[in-house]
Parts: sequence; structure tokens; C-alpha cells
Amino acid sequence: MTTAKMRAGWFDFIPCGILAPEGVHDVRCAGQVQIQHVIEVLDRAVCGLQLEFKTSIVNILLSFITATLIGSVTYFIKMSTSWLSNIIEINPVLNTALIFFITVVLLLIYTSSKCPKNLPPGPKGLPYFGYLPFLGSKPHITLIKLRKKYGDIFNGERVIVLSSFKLIKEALLKPVFDERPAPIRALATWAPEGGVFSGYGDSRIELRRFVLTTLRNYGVGKTSLEPQIQDEINCMIEEITKLDGKPTDFRNLLSMSVTNIIVSILYGKRMKYYAPDFEELINLSKTYLNSVGLDQWSDHLPQYFGSMLYEKLLEKIKNYDKSKVSNSSENFIDSWRAEAEKSKTNLAIYNEEKLAQVLCELFIAGSDTTSVTLEWALLYLVKHPEIQKKYKWKLMM
Repeated sequence: MTTAKMRAGWFDFIPCGILAPEGVHDVRCAGQVQIQHVIEVLDRAVCGLQLEFKTSIVNILLSFITATLIGSVTYFIKMSTSWLSNIIEINPVLNTALIFFITVVLLLIYTSSKCPKNLPPGPKGLPYFGYLPFLGSKPHITLIKLRKKYGDIFNGERVIVLSSFKLIKEALLKPVFDERPAPIRALATWAPEGGVFSGYGDSRIELRRFVLTTLRNYGVGKTSLEPQIQDEINCMIEEITKLDGKPTDFRNLLSMSVTNIIVSILYGKRMKYYAPDFEELINLSKTYLNSVGLDQWSDHLPQYFGSMLYEKLLEKIKNYDKSKVSNSSENFIDSWRAEAEKSKTNLAIYNEEKLAQVLCELFIAGSDTTSVTLEWALLYLVKHPEIQKKYKWKLMM
């Protein structure tokens, strides 16, 4: 019974004549005052008993939990000590290995936690693993959330993340960020001394000059490439028509159409959709790109990823003969070989192996980035039908 109910119960026994008339609040008889005093005393006694009872229960539970934990820890320590003692006595080699392992772990923790003091602010990660375990299955979403907390530039475990267009542009264009080392995957697969998009020194400057000039000559970055793009779009529309409204993975079709434009610039002739050689090139490119990630074992075994694409392109270059390629136009390979003839003293740059390396970089960079951008654009149009109708109306005009 609660205190309020108890009070109500006591007043139920008070005779009506003892209470003051209605409307008179200051008039109390002696009996009423005595009864109220008794109720207050009983109230304090009951509350004290309840509090004392609760405190006793809590103390008993805490004592039990503490005793259990102390007993468990003591037992664990005894068992661990006994186990280690047995290992030390039975197998000294295993003992040495255990000490070595513990030393290595402590060194890794120390070296991974040690970083320069002038780094931008950023999240704290685990020793050795850094913030990698917390990025989740969608690291780009996690990075966006971290940007809201730490700003457009923040650091992680030996990683500095740039999150705004202005900072990314500054980092890519300023000379102070130039001559950055090539990715380990590229170094181990096809670019021992760096390539067009990575590397350093005069050879890279010479390669960039030649590649950019040659690509501009073939219409890259100019309106002169539009007829070639329009022809490829018509071929893609024909393939879509053949589907007769059946659902399909549009990414494959986009990838083939975009890659075909790159192939025609590099080799002088487009390839047929779903041709075995064409599909092999695309699959090798996808295999390489899929192996590039935040937590991939291919980072530790890079020589087994990407080299297949390089070897395939090198094979095609060595088997390339313009006389056997009917209806082929001037292309990147022809321009490369012409430059090699003019620069016979610079064969360290203009050789077949370096050509295969440059073709790998152009093939991956030119095909994947454009096709993925178009995929996102189509997804955006599907999610927003009103914008889709707007662009359809503009195209029909």
C-alpha cells in the first residue's frame, strides 16, 4: 500500500463531526491534529523501512557481483599462469616465439600511434588498422559524415582526405604536390619507373607532352570527336533495339560503347560488341579496377593483378600490323611508332613495353571514369522522372 493510500485509509476512520465545516480551513479540533501527527510518524517509518530494504538489496547484489568477478579473474589468472608455465617448461621454442610475437605487436602499436603533430584533425583509429574497421561497407558515406565533423580536410591513419572541389583542384595543380610516388600496384605490374599519370622526372614530362598532344590531334577534348561519338551511340541504340524491351544490365552496354571510342583512338578501328577479344579486354580492366580498394589483399600481391591486362595489350601491340587491319585510320599506335622513329636516341621512352604501359593507363582511365559517370547520370534520371522528361524534350527539339 502506498503512502497516499495509507493516508486516505486513515482519514476514512475519522468521524465526520471532528472535521471542520465546509469552507472553514483554519479550524481544526484536537483529535484531528493528533491523528495527523500519528499518520506523519507512520509515513516516515514506512519510507525509512522501504529505503533501508532497497539499500540492503543493492548492497547484497553488488557484493555478489564483485565476488563473482574477483573469483573469475583470479581463476583466469591462475589458469593462464599455469598454462604459460607448462608451455615454457614443455616447449622453449614456443616460448621464444610468443615473446617475439608480443614484442612485434607492441612495436606495431607504438609505430602506428606515432604521427606528426602538425597533421589536420581527424578521427582516432585502432593501432595498425587505423580507421579502416569503422569505414563500413559504404566508406564514401562514412567519409561524408566525417567531413561534417572535421571539415573539408582531415587526416586518418597516415591518410589525408580532401573533400572539397577547391582543395582537390589545388592539390592536383600545384607543383608542390607533383612528383608523388606511383601506386604500388602500378609499380609492380606495368610501371616500374612511373607512367603518364604517375611517376616523376623528365621521362614523365616527355610522355605527358606526347600523349596530350596526340590525343588532341585525334579530337579528344574537341568537337571534332562528336561524329565518332554519335556513330557509337547509334550502334548502342541498335543493340538496345535488339533487346525488344527485355530487362538488361545497362552497365555492360555503356562500358562497351565508351571503351569502343577509346579503342578506335588507340587502334584506329572499333570492335564489335560481345566479340571475345573485346569482352576479354573489358573484363581484364574490370578485374584490375575491382582489385583496387581500401582493404584488398591485392595490395600485398600486386604483381598478380593488372599484369594480365598489360600482357594482353602488349600482345596486341606486337601482333599489330596496319596492313592487316582493314579500313583502319591513323591511330595512337601509329603516332607512337612514328615518334619512336624520329627519336631514336630516346628509345628508353618510346619502346613497345612503354607503349603497352601507356595504353593500359589510357584504357582504364578513359573507359571506366566515363562509363561510371554515365551510369550515375542515368540513375539520377531514373530517380527523377520530371528531369528525364525535361531532357527528353530538349533532345527532341
